[in-house]
Amino acid sequence: MKIPYKRVLSDDCVIHVGRVWDDGQIVDEGQTYNIHEDEWIEIIPVTSTRHWIELDKLQKAYISGDPEKGDKALGALAELLAKRVKKWTWTDNEGKALPQPTAKTIKGLDDEEFLYLITAISGETTGERKNESKPSAMK
Repeated sequence: MKIPYKRVLSDDCVIHVGRVWDDGQIVDEGQTYNIHEDEWIEIIPVTSTRHWIELDKLQKAYISGDPEKGDKALGALAELLAKRVKKWTWTDNEGKALPQPTAKTIKGLDDEEFLYLITAISGETTGERKNESKPSAMK
C-alpha cells in the first residue's frame, strides 16, 4: 500500500432537519443531529482533479435544475468516492450497519453525509481540524 489509510472519527458528521432557506441563504439551521457519533471511516486522504470537476458539474446541475445532469455527476462522484472511502462503521437511522462503501451505497447517502465524505478525503472535517487525525498503518 503506497498511501496509508486514514481513520477519521465521524462524530462531527451533522444532518440538519428543518433547515430553512430564503433566497439562497440559510435563515434557520433547524435541528442538528450528529448521526455518526462513535463511528468512523477509513479513507485514502487524497483528492483528484476529477473530484472537483464532478463536484462542479453537480453544483451547476443543482443550480440549473437539470436532474439528468445532476444524476450523472452524482454517479461519477460516487464512483470516485468509493475508490477513496475504503471502510466504515456507519449505521443508518435505525442503528443498523450500512453496507461497506460502494458507489451505490455512497450515492444513497443523505446530502450532508455525501458532502462529509468529500470533506473527509480533503482533510477538512471539523473534527480533523480540531484533532489533526494521524494516518494509520493499516493493511
